[in-house]
Amino acid sequence: MSVEYVRCPFCAFSKVLHSEKYEGGEFKWGELTTPPSEFTLLEVREALPGPGRGHKIKGFGGLQIVEELNMLQMLDDPQYANIAEQILYRLRIIFKDYIETGIFDISEFT
Repeated sequence: MSVEYVRCPFCAFSKVLHSEKYEGGEFKWGELTTPPSEFTLLEVREALPGPGRGHKIKGFGGLQIVEELNMLQMLDDPQYANIAEQILYRLRIIFKDYIETGIFDISEFT
């Protein structure tokens, strides 16, 4: 038995392509509901104590998000500018290669 995986060209993470867990049985990338420039790329999380053993309360305890940054915010923050530049570099490499191989046409971006 073989299993097909689809890999993200950006991060190389893999997802099972076909599964009963997916609506329609096939993996689909989620819709972009936020403009990419506003999309959260960095989450700062803080470990907080929970309500006690055997109890779960949504939004209480665990790794709670205490700050979110998008690309522009990361580029403006010296602490995160380096990782933001790495993201942009990888994105440029992918776009450049896709344009050179004919997957994208440069006119799509102008």
